[in-house]
Amino acid sequence: MLWVLLISWAALRTGGLPEAPNYPGRVIGVAGILTTILTLSDLGAVFGLGQIGRFIWLDMVMVRNSPDIPVQ
Repeated sequence: MLWVLLISWAALRTGGLPEAPNYPGRVIGVAGILTTILTLSDLGAVFGLGQIGRFIWLDMVMVRNSPDIPVQ
């Protein structure tokens, strides 16, 4: 939860990853942190489904930008 927010923030600052997937990563990280509050536990779905989508997006970005993997 906190790690998603920190990784997204660090990737934006260093330019280690493209900017587009990191903005939703910050929102997903905040949603994950808010799930620890009992009354906001419904945000767990936003965090979980958001993470799945973000991981798929990051995988596609990293494969496309990798010079070692041929893209067909």
